[in-house]
Amino acid sequence: MNVPPNVPSWQIPPSQHLSIIHTELKAAQANPPSMRRTQMVQQRIIQRTKNGEDPHYKSKTIDWPLELSKFQTTTIQYPDYYRQPFHSVPNGWLSKLAATKNRVAMQAIYTEVGKESCLGIRKRLTQFVPLHSKVIVDFGSGDGDGPAAMGRKYPKAKVLAVECSPYMIIAGRVQNQDIICEGGNVKYVHALAEHCNLPNDFADAVTICLLLHECSDAAKSNICQEAWRILKPGGKLILTDTPQQDLVEFRGFYEPHKEAWLKFQPKLFLKQHGFINIVEEEIIKGEIEVEGHGGSDNRLFTFTADKNNSSCRCNTTTTESCRCGPTCNCNGMKSNL
Repeated sequence: MNVPPNVPSWQIPPSQHLSIIHTELKAAQANPPSMRRTQMVQQRIIQRTKNGEDPHYKSKTIDWPLELSKFQTTTIQYPDYYRQPFHSVPNGWLSKLAATKNRVAMQAIYTEVGKESCLGIRKRLTQFVPLHSKVIVDFGSGDGDGPAAMGRKYPKAKVLAVECSPYMIIAGRVQNQDIICEGGNVKYVHALAEHCNLPNDFADAVTICLLLHECSDAAKSNICQEAWRILKPGGKLILTDTPQQDLVEFRGFYEPHKEAWLKFQPKLFLKQHGFINIVEEEIIKGEIEVEGHGGSDNRLFTFTADKNNSSCRCNTTTTESCRCGPTCNCNGMKSNL
């Protein structure tokens, strides 16, 4: 594919994306429960858009060429695991379609959870953030609805939304312009979650919602290490995502890393990355069962965990040397516990 002049390569969908999307659609058509779910979500999106719930429908407030031009000099190197047609959208999260339809799609998917659907889930997840938090960092913030909910719940806290897609940042600033704005307490950080460029021991809480299932195993590990690095000693991590089996069973919205996700064990993963006091919270779910599927249509798990009071991931409580290696925050010094 020829790239038009002055257009960054990340704005151009890789040539294989349409073929991948076509294959995913055929797989859904061969699986009646998956096709039923896909059609149901699409119908809900259409209806919610007609009802005026889509903040970007017929919107003329975004000058896309102008806004995207502000990101042309970005130095982010988008990794292969990210350059995928997530949810069967060409160019995935690096697209206007994904950015402007994300909220209404999420509202459609999580309809059964409650009156406010996914926006209600965002509010519900704020309860896991410690009340004393002065700095909250959200990884993979997308259109900003998650960190916006945090900012409204904790108006005296600084909330940083780490997001690498310019499209999502542009859309998020519009649909949450009451709080992601000059004078608001929520700010976007244009960066990959695994390289957020924030200081060590910086945040009271780090939230990771619906991100890790869209990552390679290596990226999952790097993101978790980055969360550990920027958390203050004693800081809180809140990890929320889709149950593993749910992601694998449904077809129609392409998920490139679903097979790796099937093997993911949240509690073991967090322990291996140095977190302590790991708690599995109550599953968030709806009440309606989907035909042919053993679980509800819209479940989410949440784990909370703490960084220890040391600068070492190995959690040693003796005066022995750090076992974490040269990348540890303590730089090889002895544990301070």
